[in-house]
Amino acid sequence: MTIFVSIASYRDSELLPTLRDCLATAARPEELRFGVCWQHDESESLAEFAGDPRFDVIDVDYRDSRGACWARAEIMGRYAGEEYFLQMDSHHRFAERWDERLIGYLHAADSAKPVLSTYLPHYDPEGRRDVGGQPSSLEFHRYGPGGVPLLRGGRVPDGVPLDRPLPGKFLSGHFLFAPGSFVTDVPYDPELYFHGEEITMSVRAWTHGYDFFVPPQNLMWHYYKRSTSLRHWNDHVWEERDQASKRRVRRLLRGLETDRFRAGPVRTVAEYEEFAGLIFANQTIRRRPLPPRVPMGPGLRSG
Repeated sequence: MTIFVSIASYRDSELLPTLRDCLATAARPEELRFGVCWQHDESESLAEFAGDPRFDVIDVDYRDSRGACWARAEIMGRYAGEEYFLQMDSHHRFAERWDERLIGYLHAADSAKPVLSTYLPHYDPEGRRDVGGQPSSLEFHRYGPGGVPLLRGGRVPDGVPLDRPLPGKFLSGHFLFAPGSFVTDVPYDPELYFHGEEITMSVRAWTHGYDFFVPPQNLMWHYYKRSTSLRHWNDHVWEERDQASKRRVRRLLRGLETDRFRAGPVRTVAEYEEFAGLIFANQTIRRRPLPPRVPMGPGLRSG
């Protein structure tokens, strides 16, 4: 029941509290394996976990970092066949037995290749958390700079049964839980910078046959505000890399990429557009998108 936990951390004082809470709340902390791309300065330390065999730390001077997608790709390179894959940021908090419960939700999803993902509710380091009962969903927001589709959190409507995972159409970069096969099927593109990460991952995963679901209960929280935190773009000249990244995103969304980060063979990009209600070429939306999920067959739990 091992879980490979991917954490890309950039000069983040919340990394240590995140790791502590992740382990303290897990039902089976001994089954967790951490891949951490630790992009840090001289003031930070991970000595607390030095020598812990569960941790595989990629030690990077922050000045040598190439951005979040590059960091996530580096971490995926450390995957060693664990049964499950969890991708998250370095600023999270967790519900009790989050690992056991996520595995249960994954097996309850009506798909042979399910992925749990959404925008998580908020916490702050003072200990306050948004604890509303309704989970948030992921929805299209608008077309951003360079024609890149941007997402936002939405509210699951009142009255929707919360006894099993809820169908979705998009993937979040800061919370994604999937079978371990996701790592080999949908490896991160290290040439992407920031905008375009989530929509390209959604297109690539869906065209590889994965179906998306929102957990019916909030099991993790994410620190959004981070008003005093440093980001990669605060320290680096990033504009040229960002423009090249957006060109790559546009090619992927038009089905033009031919390398290992292209769309998958199970469904087409055009079918994803119809499914998600988007038209990438002219940056519009469809009037009548498909229902939230196209069935893929028996669930993961049935083998």
